Amino acid sequence: MLKALRQPIREFESFHEATKLTRINAIAFSQRVISYMSTPRLVLETLRNKKAFRNSEVQTLPAPESDKKQFHKIMTRRATQRRFLPTPLSLADISNLLEPALGVQRRANSTAHPKESLGFRPYPSGGGLYPIEFYILAKRVEGHAPFVAHYSPSNNSLTMLHRDLSPEALDEPFIYTDAQQKNNAMVLVMTSLTERSATKYGDRGYRLALIEAGHAAQNICLNAEAMNLGTAAWAGFYDEDIEKLIGIDGVNESVVHTLLIGHRNIST
Repeated sequence: MLKALRQPIREFESFHEATKLTRINAIAFSQRVISYMSTPRLVLETLRNKKAFRNSEVQTLPAPESDKKQFHKIMTRRATQRRFLPTPLSLADISNLLEPALGVQRRANSTAHPKESLGFRPYPSGGGLYPIEFYILAKRVEGHAPFVAHYSPSNNSLTMLHRDLSPEALDEPFIYTDAQQKNNAMVLVMTSLTERSATKYGDRGYRLALIEAGHAAQNICLNAEAMNLGTAAWAGFYDEDIEKLIGIDGVNESVVHTLLIGHRNIST
């Protein structure tokens, strides 16, 4: 049984490989996006992207008490930030941003292994398996040259992978649509060690990993808003460039999401 669980699961690997953005397919991908945005019928479909039910009862809900709850205010203010100021973050800022959103908040003993404790984070994860890993591409941090690090939710720490890099080296994997996007202080990269989920859930584990990345990203976006920082969930990146930068193989561990983070430029 254990041997069967460890067999390669090719379906999710093939899907992930087929959806990577490379310098070879990026031109065709960009042309598709431009064509979509310049076709009135398709733009209209985007504007109508809500599901409607015919002949069904509609129950109107009371207005939320957003003016009385700070968290509601944060949620309503959250928006994608496409322009940043070239202002650095401090290590304290990084801790305040990541630990409440991603860090282990409580522990419980394992019934199967009493000497081991289970760490639970503040976002859902299928089976509590946490296949998502976090890396920081830090361009602007007080007292530090640009660096690449792995973030550990278990003990709120950074494992430095590369130091003394250039900002250009950390910009290279990304496709920016505005010059001020490069002013971000850091990029949070999320990867998936899908085997953690797939061993238990099979190919469905890949879907659970993607869902988890979305939950974690929203935690970051809301906490950043509370800190008056800007964020942008960003899919414009070359997978293999980031894989090389953070030292993963792109198969057993793959990039699934990135967030641009920094001080928002509210003057433009």
